[in-house]
Amino acid sequence: MYLTSLKGTQTGEADGLFCPVLIEWTFGNQLPNIVEIYADDILLVRLDVKSATDPTSWSVSLRAGSVIRVAVSPRLLKDGNLEEKMPDEKGENRDWQAFSIFGTIVTKAKTGTGEVQSKKQPIPFINSIETIPASVVFLPPLLLKQKNKIRVHWSCSKDYGSYLVGWRSNYDQWNDGSPGRKWNKDKYAPIGGQSRTEEGGKSASFDLEGVMPGLEYEFSVKGRGAGLGIFVYYSDWSLPKKVRAEKNLTSLRQYLKISGLNASNGIKQYLSSDAGSLRSFMQLI
Repeated sequence: MYLTSLKGTQTGEADGLFCPVLIEWTFGNQLPNIVEIYADDILLVRLDVKSATDPTSWSVSLRAGSVIRVAVSPRLLKDGNLEEKMPDEKGENRDWQAFSIFGTIVTKAKTGTGEVQSKKQPIPFINSIETIPASVVFLPPLLLKQKNKIRVHWSCSKDYGSYLVGWRSNYDQWNDGSPGRKWNKDKYAPIGGQSRTEEGGKSASFDLEGVMPGLEYEFSVKGRGAGLGIFVYYSDWSLPKKVRAEKNLTSLRQYLKISGLNASNGIKQYLSSDAGSLRSFMQLI
């Protein structure tokens, strides 16, 4: 684990639109080469790590009278370039974003200036989460595979321009080293991360495709208001909801049914489009 804690504290009164905030963090048993500090997904500073105690804090200037999502991200360097993948404590490579830690800071506007503290934005509510098994679409002679997925639906009283979806999983506890429990970047979706939706409005949905069968995922959503640069604003995160990804279908009959395929003339035509392997056709390997 690269980082274990994060704290943000306003250290002085606002000077106009901005105020000073001290960001503090604690390193774990893995030491990165770089730490990056973000505010509402905007990179503020990139710092060289010299030791487990240097640096462990940094002062930044943030919007006054606002609710701000801050993050500290550990990064590794190789040949002077930032690595996109980083090993966890078990030596398995994961996307660097999965090691970021997050916190919310409420900053105060300057007293007596007439500035109004940002109103708390309406928070989305996750209405439902459904797991959708893997399937195929047959467009002769092509066989298009649809990976298993988790679909999250939410709604909100405010019409946001877009939404940010965050997820994490219990992979570190769930992965006992047995076959089928090792994450593979070429096969599965990231086991933790964030994604911004293209659609907005008062309701929307998000699909996380290529989930690991049997792994538990936790999702949360926040609204993103229209704006540019540092003037983009967000709601707080919604209450999280968990779901366990279902195992892929092992029944050929069910797999054909969910795919809308007619097997009255056999399945040879489908297998021939997928190198003749039944397990590959059903996405069990």
